[in-house]
Amino acid sequence: MFQKTVLAASVLLLSACASNEKPAPTVSPDLLSSELAKTQQIMVAQCTQINSSLTAELALLREQQEIQLQDLKQTFITTSKEKTIVVAPAPMPEPKCQEVIIPSKTAVVDGTKAGKIIVGEEEWVHISPPKANLLARVDTGATVSSIHATNVVEFERDGEKWVKFDIAHEPGQPDMTVERKVERYSNIRQSTSDETVKRPVVKLNIRLGTIKDSAEFTLADRGQMNYPVLLGREFLKDITLVDPGKQQIHPEFKPK
Repeated sequence: MFQKTVLAASVLLLSACASNEKPAPTVSPDLLSSELAKTQQIMVAQCTQINSSLTAELALLREQQEIQLQDLKQTFITTSKEKTIVVAPAPMPEPKCQEVIIPSKTAVVDGTKAGKIIVGEEEWVHISPPKANLLARVDTGATVSSIHATNVVEFERDGEKWVKFDIAHEPGQPDMTVERKVERYSNIRQSTSDETVKRPVVKLNIRLGTIKDSAEFTLADRGQMNYPVLLGREFLKDITLVDPGKQQIHPEFKPK
């Protein structure tokens, strides 16, 4: 009996609650579309901002990578230069004999050939002292050059041997006296006998064409010779080429 009474009371209570429940509110379609549009705009703006931020970060990363790449290249170049090994060429063996090569088809320009001055069998030379132009005989058979000297007198100056001699520079003009230190003595063999003559050797300044040098000359009486000066191999070698078929290729030197 009691259980029936409780069941009946429960049914009545549920009925009362059902009668008091409020209806669910309804949303209009226009409001829903507006809210969706706003949400979409917010999402698009956020995506745009994120995209811009990512693009800027990506550009910064690329710039940093480029700088690092340049640093690596510079480091590699510097390291390569520091480790460069220079291999020196092997030394050339010394020739066993001296070889003289004269090109046969080298162009001649201003009296020079293959870097050497061409001289004929006779040339004008300027000797100083005494600052005179003299006609010289070019003789490759003679070793040392020779100059016509008279009145040769040896003397001593400051403990060294000197010599005083006269040079005839022009016909009809008085001889010029020159004093020079004796460099050494040379034994000259006479052409008429087997005997040798000891002659002093001095240094004189000489000009021949573009050549300006000092050369050794033996002092000899060349009054019976056609030329007051003889040019030998010691002066001619390395700087001249002799053409015996020509004469006076180079003009007399004329001081300014």
